[in-house]
Amino acid sequence: DGRAHDVVAHEGLGERAVRGFDERARAVTEVDQPERARRPVVVRVRRPEPGIEVQAVRVPGLPRRPEVPAFTYAPAERGSGALIWLHGGGRIAGAPQSAHRLCSLMAKRAGVLVVNVDYRLAPEHPFPAAVDDVAAVLSWLREQSDTLAIDPARIAVGGASAGGGLAAELAQRALDEGFPPAF
Repeated sequence: DGRAHDVVAHEGLGERAVRGFDERARAVTEVDQPERARRPVVVRVRRPEPGIEVQAVRVPGLPRRPEVPAFTYAPAERGSGALIWLHGGGRIAGAPQSAHRLCSLMAKRAGVLVVNVDYRLAPEHPFPAAVDDVAAVLSWLREQSDTLAIDPARIAVGGASAGGGLAAELAQRALDEGFPPAF
């Protein structure tokens, strides 16, 4: 029906696991963390666009860093490009589930694979945790480019609000390391 559904989620320290989508695109996020560290938030979740395959994935983290949860959005027909999308929330709140509809629309309209990253949040995970997480996703996309049918020279990064700032940090870090994103 395309309507937004309010979902109470907990964010903070620990692993996030999506329990599932039902027909109404209700997502539940569980966090394994002490009760004192939990922050209840409401995440607006919209059903992904029809014709987009959405998968929850766990990307290997950088050395001595945890795996990075993410969602991939793949249109039935797509080109060889990819977009890493980073949600907003001031790096202390927010969740990738809030961008399901947006990421699926971008995947469909641009005809590219979109990866929506569930990066670690402050203050439980101080700098450079979030940048390390998104750098791990960029590295994974490059390493898995053949499997994912993408051109590593056509990977872009973007985000909303604080996610846009994080995208700029990732682009600068990747440039410094000799592997800048396409856009």
